[in-house]
Amino acid sequence: MPPQNVHYHPGTAERCCANRCSKGKFNKAQKADCRIGCKNWMSKSSLNWVGGWGTRLEHQCSKDCYQPGLWKSLRARSNTVSFWNTQGKSSPKVERMCQRGCAMFHGCVKDEMGNKKQPMFTCNRKINFIKGQRYSQISLTDYCKAGKCDSNPKYGKKTDQNKAEAYCKATCIKRNGCTGFFFQKHNNGHEICGFYSTKVNTAAASRHGHKYGAVCTKN
Repeated sequence: MPPQNVHYHPGTAERCCANRCSKGKFNKAQKADCRIGCKNWMSKSSLNWVGGWGTRLEHQCSKDCYQPGLWKSLRARSNTVSFWNTQGKSSPKVERMCQRGCAMFHGCVKDEMGNKKQPMFTCNRKINFIKGQRYSQISLTDYCKAGKCDSNPKYGKKTDQNKAEAYCKATCIKRNGCTGFFFQKHNNGHEICGFYSTKVNTAAASRHGHKYGAVCTKN
């Protein structure tokens, strides 16, 4: 799983891109084609959180702008059906305008990273629970069997606090409304994460007697 190295939010970048596409001396249809580039799959790629992949993602996005047209041409000569044949209104009429959207999106991501130096999460390893706050829990390792409670961690071959927290961060990002989480490694080796959906009340933070853990809040 890619690490969460940079602050990135797909919705913010898409809105920025759409706003930039609406500017300039272009007609309505061209601006709509530009916005197709903004909504390309690249906005959801986990590589955006890694950092350093922007140029390569933009290049792939630009190539994809041509795919609907290429498959439409192929469809006229055969019965081949693909994902690109079903795009309908999402197929750009002018590919270079779609590619403009890819470039605009890349620019918005770079600007967002430059304007927001803080990481996506702030973690405190001196605490590992929020008293009185509701949460949704998952296990990161198997339950105890024959005295062993840390088998088959979901994030790798061996248990590791950094990797465990990274897994919980990625899970939180995918969950709608997730505001943060706690991570705990119990003294028997079993590991869990509990996800919060309301503002994390750090004033009620505590440290249970576990081997180690943390509370991470989403910035």
